[in-house]
Amino acid sequence: MSRTALLIIILFLLFQTPVWAGWYSAEPPATGHRGWYAYEKYKKTQETKQNSGERPVRQPKIHWPTYEEVLKMKPSDLKKWLQKATEEAVADPSEKNVTRWAIYMKAAREKSVRFAGSLSFVLLKHPELSYAPDFPITYQASRALSRARYLKINSFLQKIRDRFALILLVSSRSPLSEPAQKICRKFADETGWKLVVVDADSRPDIAKRLGAKYVPQAFIISRDPGISPLPVMAGAEALPVLRQNVYTVARIALGEISPAEFGTHSVSGLVPAKQH
Repeated sequence: MSRTALLIIILFLLFQTPVWAGWYSAEPPATGHRGWYAYEKYKKTQETKQNSGERPVRQPKIHWPTYEEVLKMKPSDLKKWLQKATEEAVADPSEKNVTRWAIYMKAAREKSVRFAGSLSFVLLKHPELSYAPDFPITYQASRALSRARYLKINSFLQKIRDRFALILLVSSRSPLSEPAQKICRKFADETGWKLVVVDADSRPDIAKRLGAKYVPQAFIISRDPGISPLPVMAGAEALPVLRQNVYTVARIALGEISPAEFGTHSVSGLVPAKQH
């Protein structure tokens, strides 16, 4: 073949490139037909190359702390590791995961026991920080403390009996009215307080003045016009409860204590030591 003929063939192929380009391009030709080799296979090859270049994401390996390390942790950090160990053990209850969970639980118990031990020693050195002297578990100690509190409360109530009175609202519609009257009468006989029993059904005006919403209900009223009536019992409480309530509420009315001190006891199991 002559050089002229070869040059003509090369020029022909170059000028015919738009016709053959659809076979080799990644886009379909203008006719809308897809080539069996040019488009689909080319795209598939590209996707395969892209996918082959991606590497699977590896999860970082967890460095589980040892028993000794966990013992030195703060409670917040120990809680996080214990929660993580619990999730692993429940998701995959293998021997390894469950053993790890048991080790962390043992560490948590050990830290609790150590704290309780130190607390017991501290309370022995500083008994004023403990509630044990005020709530003894032995019968003899509990009875002695209750007797001392009763004497102090009863003495205070007798002292102020001329400044206050007890008023009880009752109703024939309530089955608790009769036992409430018996309890209040025992209180009055014990302390010398004046007791006034009012039928709330026939005297709704008094119930309204006292602010009573239910009956039976007991209030203390003062001879001092500056002290408003205050509730001390709703329903039928036990006599010791009524006695304690009247004692505490009267002290609040007199300004000796605040409502925040309602649950405080008048007698403690400890007294200051005399030192010379």
